Amino acid sequence: TPLYSSAASDVYKRQELDKICYEFIKDNGGYSAPLFYRGFPKTCCTSVNHVICHGIPTNKYLNEGDIVNIDVTAIVNGWHGDTSRMFFVGDVSVKSRNLVSATYDSTVSLWKNHSSSPYNTKTNGAAISAMDMSSDGKFVVTAVESTTTLKLWEEGSKKWEKDDFTLSLKDATINSEGTHLAVAAYFDLLFFSSSSNEEVWSDNPWADSGDSDEFTTVAISDNHQYIAAGTFGGNVWVYDTSSSDPIWYHSGGGLNGRITDVAFSEDNNFLVIGTEVGKVFIYESVSGNQILEWGQTDEVTCVTAGFDPNYFAFGTETGLVTVLNVEQQFKEWETNIGGEITDIEFNGNAKYLVAGSSNKKLLLANVSNGEELWRISAFGDVNSVAMSYSCLLYTSDAADE
Repeated sequence: TPLYSSAASDVYKRQELDKICYEFIKDNGGYSAPLFYRGFPKTCCTSVNHVICHGIPTNKYLNEGDIVNIDVTAIVNGWHGDTSRMFFVGDVSVKSRNLVSATYDSTVSLWKNHSSSPYNTKTNGAAISAMDMSSDGKFVVTAVESTTTLKLWEEGSKKWEKDDFTLSLKDATINSEGTHLAVAAYFDLLFFSSSSNEEVWSDNPWADSGDSDEFTTVAISDNHQYIAAGTFGGNVWVYDTSSSDPIWYHSGGGLNGRITDVAFSEDNNFLVIGTEVGKVFIYESVSGNQILEWGQTDEVTCVTAGFDPNYFAFGTETGLVTVLNVEQQFKEWETNIGGEITDIEFNGNAKYLVAGSSNKKLLLANVSNGEELWRISAFGDVNSVAMSYSCLLYTSDAADE
């Protein structure tokens, strides 16, 4: 878990952080290794936001929402101790928090519902960028973008892995039964059976056109018949898994920004698409017939489709939760819980909706009328949520509940 420090948020100039480091090292009988090394003027390094490393502390202010890496190398009794850590300056965006979290998150832990302690934890070896699980928890798929490594875990043990993808892994998902996987690897979309690390098929939809785009997200239907993959250019390719040829295509026309999320309904008949510019599209899975386009101004961060074909829902970067009624071609209701909506999910029979946000809020509401059963504060920012017919699971920065 990324370390939050009140020192980083209370001190406003980077050189004041450097002074804290200098005095602490000196008071404990050491001295700074980088100070005056080849002319380096400071005790520590402060690298803010986009600065990768070895930033020099200055009079510049730290601002609310910054992320800062503080690199401290002390020499004590002839020994060098090199330490580096990321800090949040006050409240930071979900994107920044996810960036920091991905740097640290390199383990897979499995819980059973009756226990608050994981029964199995495995080290992945590098930061996990995408993860999904079958409905019974037997299979877990993990993807590491930096090393292009895909791993399938079965009941806590690695079943297989694959690490020869082109350029990077963008997203990976597994169907509810755990029988098949879909993987978005930069330009390539791949379909796997869980029995083998050799893909059933792969496709680069731009190979023959000379155009190029980059996948951002992927979804597979529960019955593993359909795959949908969104791109940075705002397009979505939809496949029947019996063939590597797309069956239809949603074009963003360069106006919708990147595709932020895609999801199939639990009956496999519909696809919902969320976009960076705030639009939500709902299509029939087989025909590609568009049945609803909904527009608003905020970036859509997550979408969901349940068992009831009339209801679809989405969350936004400004904390808005909206339920759409396809039959009425209008929104059923909406509410704002603040922060950024990080995940949203219907329960098994689509009677209830749960949503979590970056400001530690968790909402449970009736789908048909928006009546709130409860709205509570979690111990940390809510990262993901899941529901069965009667049970709720969520993960937060503070703990997994």
